Amino acid sequence: MMIEGKFHYVYDPQQYVGKTQDEMLKAQEAIKDALAESVGFGLVAAEIEVRWESTAALAQVSNATPTTLDMLCIFTFPCPIGATPEEVTASMRTITTRSFLSILAPKLAGLGHEPFAFTATSFIGAAVVTNTTTASPSPKSSTTSFIPVASTQPATTTTEAPKKDFHPCKSLEDYMPEAKMSEYGWCNLEGSTTPSESECVAANCSAHGYPDHPHCHCATEEGCALIGGTWKYHLCKEEMQMYQHGEIYALWEEATELGTCDGVMTSWHSTLPESIDWPARKCCASWPQTFCEPGGTLATPCKDASDFLADHMTDQGVTCMDWLQQWWSEYWALKNASAAGSCSGMALPWGESLEDWVTHPAKQCCASFPATICDKDAKFMTPCKVAADFTPEQELYSHCEFKSMPDNVTCEAAGCTYYQEHHYCSCSGEVCSAAGGVWKIHTCSMEQSHWPLKMHRALQEASEEGSCADLEYDGDLQGETQWTSQKCCASFPASVCNPAAKRMTPCESEADFIPTNVLHEWCEVNPVPDASTCGSHGCHGDGSYCHCSSHSSCSSIGGSWKTSTCGEDLGHKDVAWHQAVAQASDEGTCAESRVHDSTVEDAISWSSRKCCASYPANACYKGLKKMTPCKDEADFLPGHFLHEWCEFHGTVPETCGTTPGCHAGEGWCHCDNYEACTAAGGAWKQRSCDAEIQEWDSKKHLAVQSAATGICEDVDWHGQPMSVALQHESSKCCASYPASVCDPTAKKMTPCKDEADFMPSNVVHEYCDLHGSSVDSDTCTAHGCRSHNGHCHCDSQPSCEGVGGTWKVSTCDMEIGHWEPAKHKALQEADESGTCGVNAMYGDLANVIDYTATKCCASFPATLCDKTARHMTPCKDEGDYTPEKEMYAWCDFYSDGAVMPEETVCNAQEGCYGGQGWCHCEDRASCEAVGAFWNAHTCAKEVSQWSPEQHKMLQKADEHGTCLDLEVRGMRAQDFVNWPAQQCCKSFPTSICDKDVQAMTPCLRSQDFDHNKTMWAWCEGLYPPPAEADCHAQGCTGNEHHCHCETAAACTALGGKYIEYQCWQDLQWMAAEVHKGIATAISQGTCEDVEANHNKLEFAVDWL
Repeated sequence: MMIEGKFHYVYDPQQYVGKTQDEMLKAQEAIKDALAESVGFGLVAAEIEVRWESTAALAQVSNATPTTLDMLCIFTFPCPIGATPEEVTASMRTITTRSFLSILAPKLAGLGHEPFAFTATSFIGAAVVTNTTTASPSPKSSTTSFIPVASTQPATTTTEAPKKDFHPCKSLEDYMPEAKMSEYGWCNLEGSTTPSESECVAANCSAHGYPDHPHCHCATEEGCALIGGTWKYHLCKEEMQMYQHGEIYALWEEATELGTCDGVMTSWHSTLPESIDWPARKCCASWPQTFCEPGGTLATPCKDASDFLADHMTDQGVTCMDWLQQWWSEYWALKNASAAGSCSGMALPWGESLEDWVTHPAKQCCASFPATICDKDAKFMTPCKVAADFTPEQELYSHCEFKSMPDNVTCEAAGCTYYQEHHYCSCSGEVCSAAGGVWKIHTCSMEQSHWPLKMHRALQEASEEGSCADLEYDGDLQGETQWTSQKCCASFPASVCNPAAKRMTPCESEADFIPTNVLHEWCEVNPVPDASTCGSHGCHGDGSYCHCSSHSSCSSIGGSWKTSTCGEDLGHKDVAWHQAVAQASDEGTCAESRVHDSTVEDAISWSSRKCCASYPANACYKGLKKMTPCKDEADFLPGHFLHEWCEFHGTVPETCGTTPGCHAGEGWCHCDNYEACTAAGGAWKQRSCDAEIQEWDSKKHLAVQSAATGICEDVDWHGQPMSVALQHESSKCCASYPASVCDPTAKKMTPCKDEADFMPSNVVHEYCDLHGSSVDSDTCTAHGCRSHNGHCHCDSQPSCEGVGGTWKVSTCDMEIGHWEPAKHKALQEADESGTCGVNAMYGDLANVIDYTATKCCASFPATLCDKTARHMTPCKDEGDYTPEKEMYAWCDFYSDGAVMPEETVCNAQEGCYGGQGWCHCEDRASCEAVGAFWNAHTCAKEVSQWSPEQHKMLQKADEHGTCLDLEVRGMRAQDFVNWPAQQCCKSFPTSICDKDVQAMTPCLRSQDFDHNKTMWAWCEGLYPPPAEADCHAQGCTGNEHHCHCETAAACTALGGKYIEYQCWQDLQWMAAEVHKGIATAISQGTCEDVEANHNKLEFAVDWL
């Protein structure tokens, strides 16, 4: 089965002169490609056969070479597989001049510098044929298989007269033979000498085919005149002469005889009115009144002909009437709609409904728009609840428009942002003109004018129904108009879709809302500077961004400081937000209200903090009071700092570790203070108590308020009791801490018997903080510190700072400041009850405060737990006590600042001796002489280390006059006192345990005791050992490693020190209990049943 189609065109043959055979073949292939693409159904150009019909008269419209040729192209092809002939021909009838030329023009344009061109063209039919012979040309026509360049008939000197005066108009008087069929003209060189190539080019014309086939083509009348040509147009009389020799003329005669055009059809299945409508538009003064429709009326996109603005200038650059006369299928669709009284079901050949298409021309050419031929009752609608609510001149959006997009250099030099990926330059209004752009503002009325008619109809229906639900509309009307109603309706969120909607704020009332408050602020920097430049202005970034936190730093770097107010933010809230907040406000709770996958509470949390005068009261929590962690508002310290830190914005400086006061680790840098932070290139940040409370959301204020009126332990805050959750904030921000909102009556306690006894500036702890960094052993010891198991321990501030640490000092005041409220409370209760008995949380409170009390209480061992406790000594009374006496001592060569002397230096110092890496000194003078420290443990130091309960035990012994049955932690009082009493009490063996004991000796008669008798002796200080020969020469024994001397003379001769241990020295170590036992034994004449030191007395005295 074969399909046949036809299309008609008029063209200037002059444009084809000089074309080569190859170019003509390519043109034919381009036309076949375009036909195949237009038809569709998988048709390919190779399946199409084409031929052209040309009438002799068409080539002979004057006595000269024809100026235009009128051609009919007949093309046939087999019906594509998978499609029916009916489907194909129906589809072909929808091909329009516009759609065909949009496909054909690019294909012809690519065939050379001077493209092939048509003056006019139109499709005029599609039919099924049994074979190609049925499509033979009419007897009046001649055919060719190729595009003819000139007439195939010989030219004559006369024009054949028509049988009748043929025209498409309602009358001969209405016919305008001299009217132009087209505004396209051409240059006629008939009777003129062909210009030379140089003359042609000089006239600004195009030269082709020189010198063999010269052709000069001029596109303008001026150029034509310069080469001696005459500018010609295709006129109506010439067009009509063409029609007289075709099928149309015969059909015209038939209609004339019938007195009507009804039923008169062309062979390509087009009606006669359609076939003559195009020339009628150009040639008839009274069009749309024509030969076929002498009473015809103008079909317009408007509700009626009187509404059409024929002389209005359109955005096409022509009047509405001129624009209408360019329509073809569109115009006939309008005629059909006018006749039917409806546009329902009518569509244009390219698939667009007439109802949608009519919107654009109706906007420009109909006085009553949006009323149109398709909806004569349509009203111009707005998205607002009433028309008076609409603000037409309100700016909807604006942008910088460029005729030609600037390159990135120009763009960024003007202060705009260039998006490389999209080759797009974005400018603000301030710099748009500098980049060569024009600032365009799109208003509400402009937006409204772009809406399709169906939206106006839907809005009209919504206005009548009071809602946008259940409309006969194939879209989301509320969603499509929400942004416009937000910007353009004075009463938003009330709109045509929600006329009763109320404007809400995040606050508890409208009056509480502060629209001018700044909600957001930021710095826009274009172009973005590199990281170094960014940082040098107090901002931070990595080259892809630069963030400035202050107006001054933003201005310094050349940025623009931007702010967004509460009012502006509220203007961006959609209907759903207002409705959800309104619901929550009416219900008095936000528990059930949600908006955009979030709770209303979360949705308004940030804005209510910044925009509500009575915050934390807001739409969710009306009447809520602003809380602090303190017992009352006056106790709150808003200017105190809760946190302080050095901010590096994620970039750790390389100089961190070498900057005094800063400490570096893997991916971090910590600085101790502002000066160190600034030196390292950081920004010192401080967060005040007031700033912290400002960040509390309403939920926290409510929780704190609940805790204040109840019990903090019963109020949970993120998994912990409120008392714990508020501890840090209350310790930093409340003047009366530990008194707080959780315990307004709590007092700040100390470990001492009273407040006056407390010494706040005393040091409790001192240590070297290395901030987690490791110090190698050599560096550690080089600065006088001790290295052990990979750790470095320093005992002084200089050595600590030498290894990069920070010397930390914790005073008594700082120490109790770190106590949690529960500890203060426990001590407060203990103070009020008069006992430090076992506490449920802390156990024995006396033990808990023991260490701190030793450091911080002037009257220690008197403490809060024992206010009457006295400072005890091991002696019978205070006068017997020798606090400064050294109980034992040693020479310290290893503490910070001490020096280990060389072996020769050590041995050269009297009182010292040593070897490689060690030295021993006997007294303070010799020790300090070699650069070491003399560490003496005095009686006072010993007593200072006693615990309160040990003091209390001795206090009881003093009061009772005996230590009998007294002990602490499993140790008898007598045993505890014995050694310090031996060392520190002048009248020992008397002590606090035995004030009247008599000093005894192990002898039966005291006068028998030989105090100065030597018990044993030795030679000390022979180091390094003398030569073996020298040792033996003095009568001593030994070898190369040691030398032993029995006499003082020999020892001294070798440089040693002869030490004698005498009886009196050993006697002083005899315990008071032994002295008492001896007296008892002498008194009863026997040692039987007498014990001392947990054993028989005889064992205690036998050796001595």
